[in-house]
Amino acid sequence: MRQAFSEDIALEMVVKTNAISFPNTAFGLAAVEDILVRRFAVDYENIYTFCLSQPSETDRARFQCHWLVGMSARATGKALRVGCGLYDWHFNEDGKVLRLVIIIEVMKIFDSEVALH
Repeated sequence: MRQAFSEDIALEMVVKTNAISFPNTAFGLAAVEDILVRRFAVDYENIYTFCLSQPSETDRARFQCHWLVGMSARATGKALRVGCGLYDWHFNEDGKVLRLVIIIEVMKIFDSEVALH
């Protein structure tokens, strides 16, 4: 995280579903690490995120891309979650992430029986 994110990172979460929850904002590297790494890993495992485009040479200051994620819940009977949304990355002059907006458009929850078929 320290190699990719600036110390004064600002995170904004726009969650358009009731199937998952996050704080609306976080400021500073320690807070963002806590939300995106520590707390997320307590609840979910087998996390696979796919960015559906890649930056061009002109995307040095800002890059937006759609994403797709699949993961399983650790503590509940809901085995599989699949979601999609948009990342909006803002970079500083050193190439580190200064601001990240994560928009979660859809998150679907599938029961264990569905996930096994």
